[in-house]
Amino acid sequence: MQIHRHISLILPLALLILLSACSNGIEDAAEIALPTQAWDVVLFQDDFSNPKSGWDRTNQGGNSTDYADGKYRITLATPQQDIWANPYQYFDKDIIVEVDAWQNPRTVQAAYGIICGYSDVNNFYALTIGGVGYVEIFRYQQGKRLTLASAENQARIDPEYNHLKAECASSALQLWVNGSLVAEVEALEVPYGDVGLIGSSFDEVPVEILFDNFVVWNQ
Repeated sequence: MQIHRHISLILPLALLILLSACSNGIEDAAEIALPTQAWDVVLFQDDFSNPKSGWDRTNQGGNSTDYADGKYRITLATPQQDIWANPYQYFDKDIIVEVDAWQNPRTVQAAYGIICGYSDVNNFYALTIGGVGYVEIFRYQQGKRLTLASAENQARIDPEYNHLKAECASSALQLWVNGSLVAEVEALEVPYGDVGLIGSSFDEVPVEILFDNFVVWNQ
């Protein structure tokens, strides 16, 4: 009983001291700027408004990669062909790559997407979609094209416009379309290197794909 009575006598005073300390703590905390989170760091971005920003500008037999009216355009005139372009950057860490993409509805269906882990023309990863709901993650390894994952009838894929996000980490590669995860594979090797954009034709041509708002984030 004496212990309980002793606590009841000091409780009001302790409560006042605690409230005073909390008040000072809140005022101090308000003056402290929180650091930017690592995943919120933009490592590279391009809205393609400057045609001299460093991406490839090529045209070979109607297969082309070039700037076009504030966007980046890939066209294909050859069936069963992969065409890609790079900004000539290098990333030695896990990254997230995002881009907006449109397929010209007047052209035949094709696939398009994001490149990461690019070492050279014979070694890189590609995470792609097609307007008919097709998804593929593939890899060029020593010049050989290897499909790592594929799926069809993905309802989140729009026939014309899509927002793509590729997570390229040392543990896995993930492809997100319009906010939904549509494909994931284990990374066979660390996908560090350059990034890029890719377009792939099927049996029919021509194909035209436009890209905009390309961003690389620190994962």
